[in-house]
Amino acid sequence: MNTYNAIVTRRSSRKYLDKPVEQELLEKVIEAGKYAPSGGIYELYKFYESNGTGT
Repeated sequence: MNTYNAIVTRRSSRKYLDKPVEQELLEKVIEAGKYAPSGGIYELYKFYESNGTGT
């Protein structure tokens, strides 16, 4: 998939699997999220990790 297709075919997902995400993958996704555009405004990002127990 190229960048254009990734952008125009993006969608939100609200159905989740009941299985843990590998720590390495989670860290990779968070690292990529640091580079998300913010409309030209400098914003600090906050990331929260939940393992689903009691949250």
